[in-house]
This record gives sequence, C-alpha cells and structure tokens, in this order.
Amino acid sequence: FYGEADATGKLQYQVPVPLPGPRLPHDMAFTENYAILMDLPVFYNMEALKKGRWKSEFHRDMPSRFALVPRKGRPGEIRWFESSPCYIYHVINAWEEGNEVVMVGCKVDQPINAPRDEDGMYAQMMANLRVRARLQRWRFNLETGAVSEEPMDDRNTEFPSVNLGSLGRPSKYTYNMMLADASTLLFDGLVKYDIETGTSSSYAFGDGWYGSEAPFAPRDNAQAEDEGYLVSFMRGGPDDKSELHVFDAQAVDKGPLARITIPMDVPLGFHATWVPANECRKV
Repeated sequence: FYGEADATGKLQYQVPVPLPGPRLPHDMAFTENYAILMDLPVFYNMEALKKGRWKSEFHRDMPSRFALVPRKGRPGEIRWFESSPCYIYHVINAWEEGNEVVMVGCKVDQPINAPRDEDGMYAQMMANLRVRARLQRWRFNLETGAVSEEPMDDRNTEFPSVNLGSLGRPSKYTYNMMLADASTLLFDGLVKYDIETGTSSSYAFGDGWYGSEAPFAPRDNAQAEDEGYLVSFMRGGPDDKSELHVFDAQAVDKGPLARITIPMDVPLGFHATWVPANECRKV
C-alpha cells in the first residue's frame, strides 16, 4: 500500500500497489504530483525465511522497477518503469520536468558482498555494510514509458543530505558522505555536488576522524538553496574523542567552521537529522 497522512498523522488516502512478492525497499521519492516506489531485485530467499533464517539475494537477471503513483490517484493509474538491476538505499530528490519525472539518488550495482573469513563471526554483517554506491540520475518519460540513466560520479558516496525545503521540486545541491575503503561502513569525508553542472567540491576528514550523516541546517532568511550549514557528529583523533563539526554549506572544501567538543562518548552512527529549536517539542 501507498498512503498519505496529514500533519496530525491521520491517514487521508491509501492505494494498493501490486507486487510479485515480499520486497525490501529502503527509501522512496516524491514530486508534486507523484510518489515513486521501488521494486528492486534484492529480496529474501523465501526457503531460508521459512526455516527462520535471514538471507537476501541479488537477482541480476531481473530489472529494477519503479512505480509512479499519482498522489490521490487510483490503482489503475499506477505506471511501472524498468531500468538496470541495482539496489538503492537513499534517494536525494525527485521532481517533474515537462513530460519527464527526474530522480537523483545513490545507485548500488553490487548490493550483496561475499563475507571475509578474517571478519569471524560478524563476517556476514560486515559484508552487508560494505557499500559501494555512486551518484546517479534517472529520467522516467511519461509519454513513451522509456527510462534513461546517467552516472554522475565514480566516487563511492552515499547518505546524502539536502535542503529539505527543496524536496519534490528541482534542486541543485546534495551533500554526500564519502565512504572509506574499509571492512565496515565508515564516513571519511564530505562531497558537495552541483547536480545541474556536474561539478563538486569535497573535504576529507583525515587524521583518523570519521563522521555521521551531515544534515543541512538553513540560515535564517536564507536567499539561496545552499545558504546554511552542515552538522556532523565526529569521532577520532589521537584521543578517540567525540565532537560536533559545523561546515559552511557554500564552502565545504574549506573544512569545519567550528568544532564543538562533546563531553561524552557518541558512538559512530549512520543517520542524523537537524531540527530548528522552534520546531522541537518542549518537554
């Protein structure tokens, strides 16, 4: 099912979305008129599941499928589009351009990795965390049903952040974490992409520092999409300490504007978010 709820959490609309079996979507996208749902060729081995074992498989002979669901539409109005097999953990944004729906995200061509013996009892878990992704753009043509794909960078980047005020409409910037060449998932730098021009700037943390996802915090009365800050929980250095680093989103390559010492251990994590004080609930 796909549904929409109002600001109070009350369900306003729901429509069934037919699938050939259980699937493992991690994310979705939306535009002003459509929701984009994914049926990707990575899903459970049903025989293993019947025996109480968790095992997912990548079916390279199957396409990636994308459902464009008209918001407030009916089941018969859902349109399916097919592209090359992959997995997608995180979408960056999507919007409408004429007769096309554009989606930008992080494409994983090889979602299932072989475990390494040296990782011992955690080998399979470590293998699942070795992500290799790249920036990608998809275009879904509403007139012809065709799909085009455009790789936008070869670097291994994922866990994107954007100015949330631009979601569902054409946007220019995304801020992706650089994934370290390591046995597990570690973020060792930050890349700012200009989706329109294909250019980018980056900053490597260095000196044994690793970060979390870096959400975007807009400046008050901002006039530009990238006028704001990126904030990331960091851990590392010779003392293995925890800090919060604040970056100027318009000058990521210059490094942090501020480094705030956190007087307690904050374990490395993946996702993070930022909420302005006036939107936080008072306890």
